[in-house]
Amino acid sequence: MKLILQGYTGKMGSVVYEYLLSQNEEFIGLFDEKNHLDENLIPLCDALIDFSTIESAKKLFNLAVKYHKPIIIGTTGFNELDIKNFEKKAIESNIGVYVVANFLESMSILEETISKLAINSDQVYVSETHHNSKKDLLSGTAKMLVKNVNPHKCHFIAKRVNYFTYEHDIQLINEFESIEIVHKCYNKLGYAKGVKKALENLNFVGLRQSIS
Repeated sequence: MKLILQGYTGKMGSVVYEYLLSQNEEFIGLFDEKNHLDENLIPLCDALIDFSTIESAKKLFNLAVKYHKPIIIGTTGFNELDIKNFEKKAIESNIGVYVVANFLESMSILEETISKLAINSDQVYVSETHHNSKKDLLSGTAKMLVKNVNPHKCHFIAKRVNYFTYEHDIQLINEFESIEIVHKCYNKLGYAKGVKKALENLNFVGLRQSIS
């Protein structure tokens, strides 16, 4: 596929770039904060990928809609109104759009499991730990894992440290029991493989928020 990647020098974008190159994908456009997007390249690509900022991701999405190109967005921090707008415009433009907070294939399974367990839980505690370079203080993954849980039950703790770590600890508690689920990621390559899977499944119309 001929691809355009925005945010290719970032912590996640660079991993995605190197991995997709190793999988013989072709990049016809690479952009970051210093090397701005060239709109003239959009009609020439098969798909767009974004790992940048909210503002830049929205601009790239609007170009995807304009030129009817599928897009994968790994940037996090969008609100509910943003997501509804993505879905509406994707359908109108007849394109597939991924807006995924976490590209690990295990995430959708965890989300479903937590949703089911939370039904019989009085309180749900989510503690996340990331490197202090992460911009959003409450990560998109933390929000995603409990997106189907009653928000009045949820409590969050966000930790930032000066070493590499991607960790989420979820505790579900009622008066009879406590269940704890801990997820740790040791290598960003797992996320890049998820992006590859999304690329292979872009033949749909509308919005998807997971790769499974």
